[in-house]
Amino acid sequence: MTEEELADYQAKRGKDTFQQLIESKGFNPTEDVEHLAVARYLNLLGVLWVHCPNEGKRSKAAGGRLKAMGMKAGFPDFLILDAPPYNHTCKGVAIELKRQKGGKVSDEQRQWLDDLRHRGWMAEVMEGANDAITWLRSLGWRIGGPLPCVAKDDCPRDDCAAGPNVACPYYEPNQEGV
Repeated sequence: MTEEELADYQAKRGKDTFQQLIESKGFNPTEDVEHLAVARYLNLLGVLWVHCPNEGKRSKAAGGRLKAMGMKAGFPDFLILDAPPYNHTCKGVAIELKRQKGGKVSDEQRQWLDDLRHRGWMAEVMEGANDAITWLRSLGWRIGGPLPCVAKDDCPRDDCAAGPNVACPYYEPNQEGV
């Protein structure tokens, strides 16, 4: 879906309900609401991703069965199995998503993120969907594709093939992700 198609879709629907909630004074979305917003964005991007539903209360028997099947404590909320457009050497991206306010990162979650970083992944804790989406955009994931190469005329490569919707591996976004 392109940015224009998304704008048309939102215009037909009216103001996005999630955004209305975010803008209301004092609202602190639950992790479920934050997860739904990130999941929607990842689906619009068309990347290969997965959410592992480790959260939630279970009976001791159900927890034991899931542990025996391979569920691991602290596993990140989102794994994106595609390399980011602005970092082709990265193996993938892991996000541990917390609420905007009050979310706590467990020792097991920190350990997973550290282990993934040591294996060539980008792995971060994000406070809320807006932080996660801003970070994803800074990595080059934008609805409609990555930004075109901004260094085309000064590219250090003789065989530069950058153009519209082609991510340049030499492009480094500024702090605003642009």
